[in-house]
Amino acid sequence: MTSAFAQLYIALQARIAAITIGGNPAIPWINQDLGQLEHDNGSGRPAVAFPACTIDIEDTTFENLGDNTQTGIARICIRIAFPPYSNTSNLTPAPYRNDALYFYDLETAVHIALQGYTPGIITIDGTTTPPITADLSNTWGHLIRLRTATEQRNDTIRVRQLHYTITLLDDTTTNDPTLITGITPSSTFAFTIPS
Repeated sequence: MTSAFAQLYIALQARIAAITIGGNPAIPWINQDLGQLEHDNGSGRPAVAFPACTIDIEDTTFENLGDNTQTGIARICIRIAFPPYSNTSNLTPAPYRNDALYFYDLETAVHIALQGYTPGIITIDGTTTPPITADLSNTWGHLIRLRTATEQRNDTIRVRQLHYTITLLDDTTTNDPTLITGITPSSTFAFTIPS
């Protein structure tokens, strides 16, 4: 896997999965955002384990540096979904109110893990010997938070969005723009670049 975007996704997924509470994963279900939180298959709840997290690399703008090298700024959206909790009104006893407000604490933990994070050496496949790794330290910059938001939804699930930017240095085409190096054709896929 040589795509910088696929590698970034794996790095973000691993970073969020490393957040624990009492030695257990704080977020048990982390996936690409493919609209899973919008589909409930008639059950009233999406088929995810809560709290759930989706990751989307939404948009990237590029600028040429010359010699077929580009810099980019990618926008990333992290969505954290929580099941319905109890009331948070001033009349709710503190233990129940505090449980209902837990999503803010988990959102803060995710932000602490991501703000300023720059991917270094990541594991692409740990089932091989030796593990397949990638060094992203010269590819991606630091994550910087842009904004947070609460989604307006028609169900009782609470979804918080965390939006970040990260810079990208893409020098994959500096030698010959017709070649993609580092890709080994397999029975799964092979690329042909038109000349």
